[in-house]
Amino acid sequence: MTTTESKRAKGSSEFSEHAKAAAKAAVRQWKSLLPDDFWHYGREARRETVLALRSAVNTLIDRLEPAPTDTPPKPRSTRKAKVEVE
Repeated sequence: MTTTESKRAKGSSEFSEHAKAAAKAAVRQWKSLLPDDFWHYGREARRETVLALRSAVNTLIDRLEPAPTDTPPKPRSTRKAKVEVE
């Protein structure tokens, strides 16, 4: 690697680190503008949404499974049925 390439790679790395730090700072600033209750209720809302989805999936699974019956199903015969020929 030449010195020019080395400087370019180092500059690129410094830039990406600076960009990441700036993004984290921006997120912290936005979060500070809203009260803690907002974030708490947002987490609770996400939790309730996931619980609702789980309930819907469980209902769909229950519909796919056959309902239990009191009598077991009759076994199917593997024998060929006799056909009367005239």
